[in-house]
Amino acid sequence: MNIVTNMIGAVFLLSGYCACGQYNYSLFEDHVIKIHGSSNIRDWTESVQKASGGASISWNNDGSFDLNASSLVMVVQSIKSKKGSVMDEKTHKALKSEKYPVIEFALTTPLRSVLAYANGYAVTASGNLSIAGVTRPVQIRVKLFTTGRRRIVAEGSCQINMLDYGIDPPAALFGMLKVTEDITIQFRGLFIANDYY
Repeated sequence: MNIVTNMIGAVFLLSGYCACGQYNYSLFEDHVIKIHGSSNIRDWTESVQKASGGASISWNNDGSFDLNASSLVMVVQSIKSKKGSVMDEKTHKALKSEKYPVIEFALTTPLRSVLAYANGYAVTASGNLSIAGVTRPVQIRVKLFTTGRRRIVAEGSCQINMLDYGIDPPAALFGMLKVTEDITIQFRGLFIANDYY
């Protein structure tokens, strides 16, 4: 097992929750995770190419669901940009990738009886976000769409300040380009049920 698989599994084991009608979901590999930021010269975007995730959901008879556990793990070394290897290397160094190879979000507060609106669900997920060895609580607004209980599409975003995680915003061009400290992590992914109790 690799480190990502171990961390995903730990979330479900520690949740200690198992209920009749519970589905466990895994993030399908065809996901889109972007990191958006800006600088004194231009805006920039990077993509997270390798990530794993999971969720544990119990569906209720009224169509609502309970979100019992959820996690997302992103591999730092897989973060790439269209600006080339120099920016990639600066990003990996700023995120201390050799010591802390992943960025992880883990749900800390289960959600109960989430009801649909229009054609989907809207939730506020409270959890811990760990970056570069620092863990801080965050709230993420997420929209969920499903045409059945075995396939769920989740999309949302989270804005953070790099200084809150002890990260020095990278600079380039001999200091002429300075990255601002606020960034937004935006994601969209398909979660597929892999078992059913």
